[in-house]
Amino acid sequence: MVFCEDPDAGNPPPFVHWVVYKIPATATGLPEALPIDPADKMPAGLESAKQGLSGFRRAIYRGPAPPPGKPHSYHFVVYALDAPIVQKPQTPPMSRAELLEAAQGHIVGRGELVAIYERK
Repeated sequence: MVFCEDPDAGNPPPFVHWVVYKIPATATGLPEALPIDPADKMPAGLESAKQGLSGFRRAIYRGPAPPPGKPHSYHFVVYALDAPIVQKPQTPPMSRAELLEAAQGHIVGRGELVAIYERK
């Protein structure tokens, strides 16, 4: 699973900018412009991957864009799991909260990159 979240925003925080799950263990990265429409095919090697619900209530990535003023920290968090996320076919994309709940007891690794963005 990969999340992009802003703990400096949201009600309650964090505001979620991106959710990707069901990434195959063989994946070596995530390319630009993953398809938004679930009917569109994912790129080769990522066919099983799904985008989850972001804070925009859609399965999309919208990058850092804090309001003018205080800088915001954006956390790109990667979780390694020892079992796949189970989701019934034809169900809506999962949210960060749903994924964290489904992953309980299966997280074997976690990495995080924090970037600071500010709009003047």
